[in-house]
Amino acid sequence: MKTMPYYLLSRFCLVMVTLVFMFQSLAQPVALTGSPVNEYHPKWSPDGSILAYTSRSDTETGIWTMTALGADPKQMNFCKNGDQSFNWSPDGSRIVLDAYPLDEAPCNLYVFNRETDEFKELTAWPLSENHPDWSPDGTQIVFASSSEIFLMPAEGGDAQQLVSGSDNWHPAWSPKGEYVAFTSDRSGNYDIWMVPAKGGAPEQLTQHPANDDRVCWSPDGSMIAFASERSGNHDIWIMSLETKEVRQLTDHPSFDSHPDWSPDGRKIAFASTRNGNFDIYVMDVLITGVNGKKKNVNSLNNRPNPFDYYTEIDFAIKEPAPVVLELLNGEGKCIARPLDQKLAEGMYKVRLSTEYLQEGLYFIQLSLNGERSTRKALKIKK
Repeated sequence: MKTMPYYLLSRFCLVMVTLVFMFQSLAQPVALTGSPVNEYHPKWSPDGSILAYTSRSDTETGIWTMTALGADPKQMNFCKNGDQSFNWSPDGSRIVLDAYPLDEAPCNLYVFNRETDEFKELTAWPLSENHPDWSPDGTQIVFASSSEIFLMPAEGGDAQQLVSGSDNWHPAWSPKGEYVAFTSDRSGNYDIWMVPAKGGAPEQLTQHPANDDRVCWSPDGSMIAFASERSGNHDIWIMSLETKEVRQLTDHPSFDSHPDWSPDGRKIAFASTRNGNFDIYVMDVLITGVNGKKKNVNSLNNRPNPFDYYTEIDFAIKEPAPVVLELLNGEGKCIARPLDQKLAEGMYKVRLSTEYLQEGLYFIQLSLNGERSTRKALKIKK
């Protein structure tokens, strides 16, 4: 895709900045995929530059990767079928996944080396092994099998039972490796629990008559995100482990699930059926931390999107700060900077003339106070 040089495009960008109203608390999710097949189970790479996800059609299931902005989708180079729940190794060089050995149940665990394309079988047991997660130090893998949670060496070997009794699924290591969170119905319905990684009694984290599932940890370990039916349908929620405060992040009649927190703590990726089938979405986490410190004090949106002759960019800041607003091309390179100045607290609108842009994918990027938000935008010709 050809784009105009920065100095030429800047001449045609009509920018109007006006204070509209005060800060709003929730950012709007941005769709990163939109194919007719189901795409779900997003997982950030350890450095936050890549999002991997499971893609399932009627005939094939595979694991794909794309940039954190939703560009350059690629399928990983192996042929296995099954649910293909997976997780990254701490260094990002490998993934552990569940898949069928002969295109039929039960599932086994495998490790795929992204650098060498080596595919190694870890388990070949009579029962299925599902939902593996790599320990932060890279030495162990936790997984579910027959409603129980197990630990095993990352290179394969004997497994040790960590949790038994009731229906236990979807284990997730805490960032420091001290605990494993998981879903269990031992309270009478599905809630989020955690257990010491060295073994011990499980501790209940969420408690609600509706079902909670699919837990992930914030990078600092102070919070969890999970999917819950407590709003009447499946949405994404977060909870502070210190205060037990629970807050709803998404509110949509569709099915939102599979949350995963970005390594920098600023975004949550999740899967949603709001466009008819599962797609991958990303949203800013506009929250106050458990210590009262503000996090991600900006939101970002643009309308119309897709756009033709213009688009209006809305964003909010919660305290005075230097603000940089940039337009990036599909490769992530800056081609225009319509705003670079210090702004007061408030909600702002920037009108950007785009009639001279080529058709294709762009990104709108907002930076302030060392934080960065990015929104996917599409230029079309009507």
